[in-house]
Amino acid sequence: MIKKIAEAIASCGGRAYYVGGYIRDLLLGIDNKDIDVEVLGISLLELTDVLSEFGKVEVIGKSFRVLKVGKIDADFCLPRCNGDSDLNQCNPYLSTEQAAKRRDFTINSIMQDIVTGQIIDFFGGQADLHQGIIRHVDDETFIEDPLRVYRAFQFAARFSFDIADETCKLMQNINLIGIAKERVYEEFRKLLLGADKPSIGFRYMQQMGILDTMHPLLAQMVGCPQEPRHHPEGDVWNHTLLVVDQAASQKEQASNPEAFMWAALLHDIGKPCVTRINENGYTAYGHDTKGEELAIQFMKSLTDNRDLKKEAGALVREHMKPLLLYKERKYVSDGALRRLARRVNINDILLLAEADHKGRDGEYGAERFEPIKDWFIEKIDALKLDKIVEPCIQGRDLINMGYKPGPYFGKVLRYALELQLDGLSAEEIYLQVRSYMSEQGFDNQHREITPETGKQN
Repeated sequence: MIKKIAEAIASCGGRAYYVGGYIRDLLLGIDNKDIDVEVLGISLLELTDVLSEFGKVEVIGKSFRVLKVGKIDADFCLPRCNGDSDLNQCNPYLSTEQAAKRRDFTINSIMQDIVTGQIIDFFGGQADLHQGIIRHVDDETFIEDPLRVYRAFQFAARFSFDIADETCKLMQNINLIGIAKERVYEEFRKLLLGADKPSIGFRYMQQMGILDTMHPLLAQMVGCPQEPRHHPEGDVWNHTLLVVDQAASQKEQASNPEAFMWAALLHDIGKPCVTRINENGYTAYGHDTKGEELAIQFMKSLTDNRDLKKEAGALVREHMKPLLLYKERKYVSDGALRRLARRVNINDILLLAEADHKGRDGEYGAERFEPIKDWFIEKIDALKLDKIVEPCIQGRDLINMGYKPGPYFGKVLRYALELQLDGLSAEEIYLQVRSYMSEQGFDNQHREITPETGKQN
């Protein structure tokens, strides 16, 4: 169908090309369902008229207009004439070379004529694909959108490519202040979720000074010492990058891969604030709780997604629990494990602890985590910790017991839940709640109605 549309565009004097990530990934042998079609030689109105012959045309985007047609899985657009930072203007009468020049990197500047199938490559994109290089197309057009700096990082990590020296030098002189945080967040998200080794992108951020200027909470981890006996891999940043790569190999097992990957990146963000040295070496007591605070602070600078920040923060706060519980396993109650499962996804926290443990060098790596994992999985299965614990007593149950609703209900329900997490049966909990209500003086705040008489006792 897309070829038929391209032929219709050609009959009106225009030309349609596959562009951007779609043709790049096609040449790399990577599946990409996001089809981008750029149209040259006809106006936006003419393009809309042609597309309307194939279905209802929908215009997407407030700034740069992308057209979608019916159920056809492709985006149609005209070439941007002022880069990505000013998306309001288009010039459909650019030459193919001028249109390609507006692209960010050579590997994204390759075009394919949809009608003839001809590959058009003015800037050596195919050679850079073959050599594994991220190289900007043009000095002047590249700097029009500073976000391209972040895009280079995530491309380098996703494809395990090197960024060309001249591109690195150019990017170091680009002012990144003022980029909408949502746009930066999207590049971080692609880096964390799309790369087998996100560390490649983050290492470039470090080397080019982007951490120092734009993300100081991450930069503080660089050079932050750790006890060599436990962390032979070096400072907190080196450890973090190892953990992020390990987590990337496990993310599909997580209930929320994105929250999991953010937690992997930020799990030790609290260490620079609490690291101390004494006669026994370096310590970082409390870095988990401090880490939750700073992780949420960091993510707030990039996104307003409250649920994502809360879930990632909880994982950061609890990331040491599997190891700590294992060390005290002879004394750990089932209730402690049930409470952990209430605070955080129990499988995800085990995955994060595993990534944290394996993100080290030497004897503290993979092989030493297996006993911890085996014990924890056994507990998950035996106590059904991967099932959400629903409170067996809720507000309506207290009402049915004859208690008048009031502010004290919350305290009573929390008490009942604690009993449940300790493993008491429903019958035992009901009896304990009755006793608790009396001890707390709540009896004089309720009216108990007997089902037989309907009279107050």
